Amino acid sequence: MRIPVDSRERTRRLARIAICATALVLMAQPAGAATWTVTPTPNSTPFDNVFWGVDALSSTSAWAVGYADTGTLPTRRPVVQRWSGGAWTSSPNPLPPGGGELRDVDAFSTANAWAVGFTNSSIGNDTLIERWNGSAWSIVPSPNVGAQNHLLGIRAFSPSDAWAVGSHNVPGTLNFATLVMRWDGARWSIVPAPSPDPFENRLQDVDGVSSSDLWAVGTRQNHPDGVRNPLILHFNGSDWSSAATPPALDASLEGVVALSSDDVWAVGWRFSLSLFWHVPFALHWDGSTWTEIPVPSPSLQGGRFFGVAGTSGTNLFAVGPSLIMRWNGSQWNVEPTRSRSTVSNLWDASAGSPNTVFAVGDAAQLNGGVLGPSRTLALRSGSGKT
Repeated sequence: MRIPVDSRERTRRLARIAICATALVLMAQPAGAATWTVTPTPNSTPFDNVFWGVDALSSTSAWAVGYADTGTLPTRRPVVQRWSGGAWTSSPNPLPPGGGELRDVDAFSTANAWAVGFTNSSIGNDTLIERWNGSAWSIVPSPNVGAQNHLLGIRAFSPSDAWAVGSHNVPGTLNFATLVMRWDGARWSIVPAPSPDPFENRLQDVDGVSSSDLWAVGTRQNHPDGVRNPLILHFNGSDWSSAATPPALDASLEGVVALSSDDVWAVGWRFSLSLFWHVPFALHWDGSTWTEIPVPSPSLQGGRFFGVAGTSGTNLFAVGPSLIMRWNGSQWNVEPTRSRSTVSNLWDASAGSPNTVFAVGDAAQLNGGVLGPSRTLALRSGSGKT
């Protein structure tokens, strides 16, 4: 299967090639820090297994989605796992004819959940949407535009109201435009959304407090050789529009969480001229303006955020490769963790309660000088709320 190399896949590959510094090592515990533990997860194949997305309804109910490489055709299959309070277990889900992967998941009850991603087609990639009805997962038909279609974010409000975001190539060109879809209880339909730049516009995540107050974030690029800029779209109940963002050099937004209508966070990465590396990037919406909130670089090699979760403005967590940081209401601090994998990546996070946050991704071990396959990785926080 031909997999688009987006920012997450590119970062994961670079981490494996570089065999970067030991990831997620035990660190001194700062005041108020959460206690993070690795929760075992099954892997369905001996090849790469990766979690891309997680969503938690509570401390005892959560979903994680991603993919498993198969070593045969189709080469990659979407996977779903469920947390029921004691362990992660595999949840059987359909295998599209072309294989594929699931990038995000959102549940609004134990009997209703959606997962989105993409599958292989005869000419590229098609959107993939699967639904949990309380007893089984099934594929729900979804529209496509052009040859390359990728869904990376999902937000569900009710059985008749859900949103999915991503990107598609503009037919006949190498350009990419934003892709937004809405579920009305009967079918998924494409909703018009801005693509501000002529070359590339990609949405990575979506969240909101209601279906009339939604935020979608990603990246845009005006030329193949140009730098990337953060992209934020807002839906006011009738139309999507672009939102102004603070200037940032070669930046991308990868995750968003809406705590209230005037407390929204978007995270990702931007280039630092002082370090000459990409560093974590965080923006905050106060009801009128997006403002950059400074994030200290976790190391001399910088870092990146890919997911964000929280329950209040003083209890927010952002995750990335080899990284968990917490916003306590006044500053970002690195969180201690206990995974000692040679290469570890965290791609998403979700808060099940003020005291329980889930973070998922993948990890690989270096054995005898050989880096092994990626295995699914799930962390869960204990108490630590201020």
